[in-house]
Amino acid sequence: MIWRRRRSPAGTSELASGQCHVAGATGFLWSAADALDVLDVLVVDEAAQMSLANVLAVSHTARRLILLGDPQQLDQPTQGTHPHGTGGSSLEHVLGGSQTIDPDRGLFFAETWRMNPPICDFDSELFYDSKLHPVPSCEKQVVLSNGPIKGSRLRSSPSSMPATRAIRLMTQIVMTIMNSNTRWIDRDGIERPVTLDDIIVITPRNAQVFERHPGVRVGTV
Repeated sequence: MIWRRRRSPAGTSELASGQCHVAGATGFLWSAADALDVLDVLVVDEAAQMSLANVLAVSHTARRLILLGDPQQLDQPTQGTHPHGTGGSSLEHVLGGSQTIDPDRGLFFAETWRMNPPICDFDSELFYDSKLHPVPSCEKQVVLSNGPIKGSRLRSSPSSMPATRAIRLMTQIVMTIMNSNTRWIDRDGIERPVTLDDIIVITPRNAQVFERHPGVRVGTV
């Protein structure tokens, strides 16, 4: 096996000569002229983060392409101004506006190992045509607490507020969790105390990252 992070003529020559059978690299290697037909199958990981133009640039590498990813996640980060549609990912073009892929065009992995059913139902209805379901063991995942933050569901608070007030609200919620004998049960049925390491705060503004309570993990997407 070889693993390249950048264009390397040696990488494609090793494949062409049969010295290795599996290779991993960025698009810089696979878009090179000497990468023509060196693979039987090219797997594009996180294809929802790779534009159609970039996938076409590497497609000469293999006879078959496998696009692997989730177009319902965040779009690829881009800089600059481009004509409408050019930033669309390869998977978006394959789906043609649908939320999930048709059976005759690909495979949709309909099980998640992360979310409790009430939370999964929300995401499934909103983004996956109600086709996404948790494995049965996810039903065990629940938060236990003497305070108000408990159970296994989504909660919301008003968001149209000044940044400083949002920071105070975030800190208040975190401290309420930490001071309420809060525990959680994982999908194996094991109960553990909730610590600051179990809590992640995602904020829309970079400035809010630095105005956090000590020990609380805060970051932007």
